[in-house]
Amino acid sequence: MHELAAASGKYGSLVLTLAYCGLRWGEATGLRVMDVSLSQRRLAIAQNAVGLGAHVHVGTPKTHHRRTVPVPAFRIQRLAELCEDRQPSDLVFQAPKGGYLRQPNGTLGWFEKAWQDAGVPRLTPHDLRHTAASLAVSAGANVTPYLPRLCPFRAREPDKTDRTGVFSQVTEVGPEGLEPSLART
Repeated sequence: MHELAAASGKYGSLVLTLAYCGLRWGEATGLRVMDVSLSQRRLAIAQNAVGLGAHVHVGTPKTHHRRTVPVPAFRIQRLAELCEDRQPSDLVFQAPKGGYLRQPNGTLGWFEKAWQDAGVPRLTPHDLRHTAASLAVSAGANVTPYLPRLCPFRAREPDKTDRTGVFSQVTEVGPEGLEPSLART
């Protein structure tokens, strides 16, 4: 993951936030300084910034429900640096000339070049959301606590989405217990 982040240049911190926190693209690009709690190591997912044609539409998250997401300790310092000397309403991840960062072009954008330069299999920014779940499970976490974080709407309907049997061999580990394993990825 760190090779991809390094190949992403100035967007490396965004890549790592997507990969370790499991945010959707619009949630990450809509993240404001006021949404980052450094002391609690949490992100408040309060808005979503989605490109629609030539415009960016800012609204509620996809599920229309706010939620908070934990940030691994090894990521919090970089987020603190991104928030330093900014106003609470400023975006954490900004476009080069300010404002909302648009999703990279699928074949010509910086993300396409980054995964090729990093020598990793083809993936999209949304795939990093799934990477967060995979990293958690591979580090020994039970998928159940991650369902509200990754699929807030579906997690409230366990009868329709209960897939935890697939991961029955995985032990329950809290986010702090994952950090030594996640830091090595």
